[in-house]
Amino acid sequence: ICLVSSSIDLFVQNVANRLQIEHWYANNNFIFDQNGYWRDISYRKDEAQLKLEQVNDLLGRMQIDNYRPVVIGDSEGDRLLFKHFRGVAMNTEDEELKKLAWKEIKFLPSIIQILQPIMDD
Repeated sequence: ICLVSSSIDLFVQNVANRLQIEHWYANNNFIFDQNGYWRDISYRKDEAQLKLEQVNDLLGRMQIDNYRPVVIGDSEGDRLLFKHFRGVAMNTEDEELKKLAWKEIKFLPSIIQILQPIMDD
């Protein structure tokens, strides 16, 4: 499991830690100086492309071949991922994302039912 978010790194890291998710990526990064004071924020405007790069980075680092990840998304920023991987649209009003989706769910716990047959293979 990997958490890929357009949110701020401190938030994403906290959520990943609470959910015991080892791998995570964020689009917005707080920059602190040597005294620990927040000085700036870095981000990429093209969050969809960044998310794709981050997922591909993880797959490369883990040396996973012939693996098709399942991504869960809810917004425009997830469309590119859905074009490359099986996408599960979660509680979204984004009609284009729904068209690209492999499956749709309303609540996150529903993902277990979708992933169980894949995990059993």
